[in-house]
Parts: sequence; C-alpha cells; structure tokens
Amino acid sequence: MGLYLRAHETAEIDGIVIDLENILGRHFLCDGLCCLRSPDLSCSSGRQVSVMGDCCQGPWAPLSAEEQERIARHLEGILPYMAPEARAYVEAQFARGEESRVTFCRPVRSREGKDLGVAALRLLRGSCIFRVLGREEEKWRVRCAIHGYCLVKGLAPWEVKPLYCWLWPVTIVPLYDGRFLLTMHTQENYQFTQESKARVMKPCLTSPANESWLYQAFASELKHIFGENFYEKLSTLARR
Repeated sequence: MGLYLRAHETAEIDGIVIDLENILGRHFLCDGLCCLRSPDLSCSSGRQVSVMGDCCQGPWAPLSAEEQERIARHLEGILPYMAPEARAYVEAQFARGEESRVTFCRPVRSREGKDLGVAALRLLRGSCIFRVLGREEEKWRVRCAIHGYCLVKGLAPWEVKPLYCWLWPVTIVPLYDGRFLLTMHTQENYQFTQESKARVMKPCLTSPANESWLYQAFASELKHIFGENFYEKLSTLARR
C-alpha cells in the first residue's frame, strides 16, 4: 500500500485520502450490458449468450448480520424480480421450513472446511442468487433482483443491498494512521483492497464507456457515506 500511495497522486478531504487517478480521472458506467460484450455475442442468433463475466458471477460478497436481516425482511417482495431458478430454490427452501436468511446466504469456510463465522451471498451455478440475465430491447443485460425491487419500491439501494454490492468497484481502505483511502479496485491495488484478480479484469473496469466519471456515477453513494459537504469539495477538486 505504501508503494501504491507514493506512486499515485492523492489529495485529502476531511481526513479521507482521495486516489485522484481512480476516483476523479476514470470513467465508469454500470448498465448491465458492458459485461456481456463479446465478439461472438449475438442477440438474434439463438445461440447461448457468451458472457465475459460480470460482477455478480462468483463473488465473495460478505454480509453483516444487519444486512442479512434487511434482505430477509424484504425477501418476499424481492422474489418476483429473481431469475426463475433462483426463485424456485428459495421457494423450495421455504417449503422445507428454512429460515429466510438461510435461503440467500451461506457460511464462509476455510480450505480445511472450518466455519469462519462469516456469511456471504449464496451462489447458484457460480452466480449470485440475486443475479438476473435477461433480454431488454433486443439486448442481453445483467440485473440485480434486489436493485430492481428497490427501484420499483422507491428505496435507495443501501436500504436493502449489501454494502459490498452497492459500492463496488469503489472501496474504502483504512490506513495505518487512522485516515481512510477512497479508491477503486484495480489491477494495481487489488492485493490490499482485498479483491480477486479476476474481478478487477471486468470490462467495466478495463474498458469503460466514456459516459460519466466515476465520482459522478457514484454521487448518491458518496453523499450517503460522507455527506453533501464532502461531495461538494470532491466536485470542486475534480473541476480543478
């Protein structure tokens, strides 16, 4: 981390160290389509969709007890937005009398099989149980069932979705001196941001659409975490 900070320009706002290149100088767009780009992708060919890999495939998305409770509280409303296989799985678990949270989260175990006392989102066929792949306007897109539910109900994503999901690929890293580094997961820093090498190779990170700057795409999220005053200072810094 020390080598990374010395090699990258930073600025500080209210005790938060800003990674200028990655927060202010990088484009980002999550439209559910970018991650499906592939040379042989054809919506009209009838062939199986070739997916390069999106952030909902194979994630280790940790869940706090509070996050588990929030999802469990909204799960019945989320069900209609889930993919058919995932919805059938949850309903089958309900029929067996399982607790709500057991249907969507799983215990994290070590390679030796020891329960680490941490929960993560459940995977079905290697994808998050809330991942939805469907066609919209003749294009295949990846969607999140929880996010879709939030949009319809007028809820902010952070009211239901796990922090890891609604903030990704932005991340907040604690520094040794009590400050925090605001950055994003990249090929240069994934070792200390605790992300996998495969996930920092996603198309939205390696070849993003030039439609919005990352700090603008995450305006609501950054205001929610740090406040309006912080975001105004960040925007001023970006204009400079």
